[in-house]
Amino acid sequence: MTLNPISKSSKTCSSCIIRAICDGISNPYLGSGACYPEHWSRYSDDMNPTNPGFWDLWYDVDGLRKWGFRQFLNPDISEVPTYVPMVKNGCSRITHLEEETVAIPFFRVIGLRKGGTYGSRFADGQDLRMKFMLKPDCRIILVGVCEDPQLELFWQEHQVANLAEELANLDIMGVTAPNFSAFEDMSKFQVFRNLKRMLLVCERFSEWRISVIPHLTAIDPSQWRLWAEFLQQHPEVSVVTKEFQTGFKPYEKGRIVIDELSRLQEQLGRPLHPILIGGGTLYKEASARFGQHFSVIDSRPHMLSMSRILLNELSDTHYEEVQIRTATGQGIDAIYRENIKVHHRNMQLGRRKRVFKNESCNSELHLETSSPYLICHPAA
Repeated sequence: MTLNPISKSSKTCSSCIIRAICDGISNPYLGSGACYPEHWSRYSDDMNPTNPGFWDLWYDVDGLRKWGFRQFLNPDISEVPTYVPMVKNGCSRITHLEEETVAIPFFRVIGLRKGGTYGSRFADGQDLRMKFMLKPDCRIILVGVCEDPQLELFWQEHQVANLAEELANLDIMGVTAPNFSAFEDMSKFQVFRNLKRMLLVCERFSEWRISVIPHLTAIDPSQWRLWAEFLQQHPEVSVVTKEFQTGFKPYEKGRIVIDELSRLQEQLGRPLHPILIGGGTLYKEASARFGQHFSVIDSRPHMLSMSRILLNELSDTHYEEVQIRTATGQGIDAIYRENIKVHHRNMQLGRRKRVFKNESCNSELHLETSSPYLICHPAA
């Protein structure tokens, strides 16, 4: 994909160090005025013409003028369920989780190992599933959402280490691309460098037969235009992802993103399967737009279960959170299973949490068994 240039006034870019390449011609996807000094970032390590390391960052991704990528390997759209629980570890469980498909944070699977080498922390897929207490045939999606230090270390190391080969050995369903940052106060040079880094990772992983899921980072119309053009040129990509844990966490902002995804699908004229990371509050909106062709990934059942909190269904409109007492050495398996089921139903029905005035007295229960059937009684 080649981004078609548009003219800029020579007055605004006469002192810009990149003019030797663009000769006053800039990339339309950088947005209106994005090359002007008032849009350059305050971050010292950002990619803008005032940064002495600008050219290193430019050539690190082979520039920003050409965006051609080889074919991507994308998961089968029919195999991704509407809810995929995020499992962050195998702690406090004594049996394997019965879920057919789970998500695991990418950077709990790869990173620095003992001895200082970078790569997978697990020998193979069997080792990974055993450590996370999953079924031997459980399908796994690795989620590449993380903080910048981890992402930058990954970018430095991923081509040097045998990372793609090691990931291919884990028998995973797919990897959501690392979500390199895009902020409104970041130079557009840096925003598009981060977008290109993400797509380069997708391309490299695809070469190793690892299914990849592009992260549709977009903070203004210019990025949505890029994604429309990219997906038109890559019809093999249907499963995409969007993160709702930070900037799009408020419901109204998240709903606007669902509208954008729906518009993108209409523009393409073919179905997309968006994976909404942390987008549980948008479940009903996504269902109305995409039917069964969407997924939500979040860690709510995991976090509640680790705190011995049980989701209890009160009605079709309300649920409550109940603190559970477990015996010494007792696993949280039953709580975990119940929380996954109830959380999914809560999203489907749009239930709201009911808060009691004296919740600490009304909702403390004792769990007698860790069998699949919960037997709870008020604590003495």
